[in-house]
Amino acid sequence: MITTQKASYGNLIYTVEKIWNPFCLIHSEWIWLLINEVHKSKGISYEKIKRVIKEYQQSELYNEIVYHFNGNEHLQLLYKWFGEKWGVNPIVEFDEEESKVTVSLGD
Repeated sequence: MITTQKASYGNLIYTVEKIWNPFCLIHSEWIWLLINEVHKSKGISYEKIKRVIKEYQQSELYNEIVYHFNGNEHLQLLYKWFGEKWGVNPIVEFDEEESKVTVSLGD
């Protein structure tokens, strides 16, 4: 992804954006982090996981996060939503600078 900006002297300045961090991929990665923990720790079936993901894709939370993501607050809501559906207590640490998330399951 390349952005352009007009310089004061009339030329365009091209900037190569970090294409390895597009939001939709990061969003999916956050969900997969939790899925892996839930499946590994609690043995929840992939069928149940798929049903909950389809429900999430049709939820208001999904639209809010995808179109108006505001960092840690939405990430906490995301994990709380999935945690309630799967009966788990996700513990989430979010590094906003690097958009890095670590997740584990509480008791």
